Amino acid sequence: MSLKIEKDIPNKKGKTETIRSMKVGDSFIIDNYDQARVIRTLFSRVGYKCSIQKSDQETYRCWRVK
Repeated sequence: MSLKIEKDIPNKKGKTETIRSMKVGDSFIIDNYDQARVIRTLFSRVGYKCSIQKSDQETYRCWRVK
């Protein structure tokens, strides 16, 4: 087996890393309620709190609050 070593390839940022980089007041759009529930769980896992509100008929907005 032959492996090709590659350098300077950026690692994909995970969802929890993205949440950790958020400041209080930052927000983003979520496509549906099921995703909103998952996002709320991810915030909880990293020790942050969020507020999720319905934005329009199909989307939700999530803010980091604490």
